[in-house]
Amino acid sequence: GGGGGGGGGGESALVDSVPHYATPRAAAGYRANVTVVLNELVPVQTMASLFVTGTVARFGSGQLRYRDTVRAPVRKDYLDNMTVAERPRVPERDLCVITFRYHQLETVVRSRDAYFSRCHLFVMGDEFCNQTAALDGNVTFRQFESKAFQNPPLALPLGPRDDFWAEVHAQGADRNLILPCSQRPKLFNAVFSKFTSPSRDLLADLLESRRFHDLRHSGVIQIAGSWTFVPTEETGHLTVPQYVETLRATSFTLAPVGHNPECFRIYEAIEVGSIPIIALDESYTNHSCRGALGSMVESGAPFPLLRSWDELPSLLRKYRHDSLAADNLQRRVRSWYADYMRGRIRRFENALAAPPP
Repeated sequence: GGGGGGGGGGESALVDSVPHYATPRAAAGYRANVTVVLNELVPVQTMASLFVTGTVARFGSGQLRYRDTVRAPVRKDYLDNMTVAERPRVPERDLCVITFRYHQLETVVRSRDAYFSRCHLFVMGDEFCNQTAALDGNVTFRQFESKAFQNPPLALPLGPRDDFWAEVHAQGADRNLILPCSQRPKLFNAVFSKFTSPSRDLLADLLESRRFHDLRHSGVIQIAGSWTFVPTEETGHLTVPQYVETLRATSFTLAPVGHNPECFRIYEAIEVGSIPIIALDESYTNHSCRGALGSMVESGAPFPLLRSWDELPSLLRKYRHDSLAADNLQRRVRSWYADYMRGRIRRFENALAAPPP
């Protein structure tokens, strides 16, 4: 498997610079509070996971204290009909950001100008880099970076998904030891839905081919026919608890391009000590969000970046026979991740402290 038998005791767990899942959300000696307004008219807040999970606070400078998120219908006609007491308020001296889906841009700008004038806007879910939302002068922050735009809003990382992070919390400290790769029972996992990009179809074909025959028993392979928002065994997916366990038990996580090359899986894998493997293949280079993983690549991300999935079998065979090399790579990836996330959140905090456009 990942270079050895089952799990070890607490003494063998990794200790490194990635902040613990239960790191306090507020720092002593902070200089400002931050209110995050979640647009209630977004039916599910998964895209706002960076804030909902406290990831932004975990990797923040400690100079800002993130209050609990405020849920509000960010739509002017709704807000107009509320009494002063009913209307959500942002405390006067707080820094503030409003999260919303890109198709709500016009409504949110009108509402912000009328009721939340000190709030920055953060556009979420624009996986294919829609020109209008990306280049609107009212927007300070966006999800999903792209080199296709001149001077776009500052892109923020996805971080781990809210339901994944809730499960990590629920499992508690005893289950949250990060085992070295050499103590993980399986070498890799391939847990994804087909049809969200050609890259996934190519990877699924490779995993079923003769070229991969000797590796199949070393991994956890769970490929569903279609994507679903709530994964269940009935739809051919792992449940969230099964998914968390799978990432903990495997040294490598295959992360093929989906609707966007950047996906929650990359962050989730590293958070629990599994090393992502990504192919910068045709699906990546032809994506409408050009250079979607540019920040990771340019910062020297040490996890494997393949030119195509054809390179995967030889890479996995190499680490199957050298678990200490996998342990070394795991430490490098975790160290890089802590620095990378702190750097990106610091840029966010600096921009947040300036007046909104």
